[in-house]
Amino acid sequence: MDDMMLWHNDRATLAAMGKAVEEYVNEILQLRLKVMMLRPSSTFATFLGYKIARGRKSLSTRSAVRYRRLRSLYAAYDGGYIDQDEMRRHLHPLIAFADKVPSAAVKRVAMASIYGTA
Repeated sequence: MDDMMLWHNDRATLAAMGKAVEEYVNEILQLRLKVMMLRPSSTFATFLGYKIARGRKSLSTRSAVRYRRLRSLYAAYDGGYIDQDEMRRHLHPLIAFADKVPSAAVKRVAMASIYGTA
């Protein structure tokens, strides 16, 4: 098991669910979990490069900055420092990652920076 997030409106129920998962992972799978954190569902939690809250998901600050660095990637390609295959290896995962969230504003800024309008 790698990373996991549980949501519930009741803190005690959530803690019990977390304890049950932890017991299963410890006893059956013989693995150990990281420290469990309980947070109000009204706040954002940074998880796997996204900021997640009830009904909302966006890129974390670090991921958004990474996405905005597309300009340097295009500059390297335009300058002949990387070829099309290298460009594709960097670009496709980045776009696929950002496509998991409604990040139109981040995408507009990134594209504008590439074309020199931002």
